[in-house]
Amino acid sequence: MAQLTRIEVGGSLPHPAEAVFDLLSDYSRVDAVIDGLEPLSPIGASSGVGARFAASITIAGHRHSVELELSEACRPVLVTWSGLGGEDRTITFHLAPRQQATDLRIVASYLAPDGLSGALTRPLVATAVRQMAERTLRLLRQGDWLS
Repeated sequence: MAQLTRIEVGGSLPHPAEAVFDLLSDYSRVDAVIDGLEPLSPIGASSGVGARFAASITIAGHRHSVELELSEACRPVLVTWSGLGGEDRTITFHLAPRQQATDLRIVASYLAPDGLSGALTRPLVATAVRQMAERTLRLLRQGDWLS
């Protein structure tokens, strides 16, 4: 049976939480900082909680077509994107405003592969997801998305 795996990374950003929240909750801009995510296309409503999107994401060298939903958005402290089909595939951004900066914790949750092939690929997938989260944090910190 597949087990739920959580990867967490965190750090400080030299940007106000409101600006970070606006970016992370906007489907038309979020691909600028979520590593491996290609532009999203709306499926129905394109804004607010419940908005759904089609996208491609590359994980550990493999491209996946996914449908994502903006499942939580609590200004300016929380944004969660979920893979449709269950809450077992999420990326959550916990923002803690600090004057003109933001402390950020990124939590990626997914079902780890099971079986023999899963046992062989689990460490590779975990490493790839952690690296993606760390690159996302680095892109957010750099602030190129502000322009």
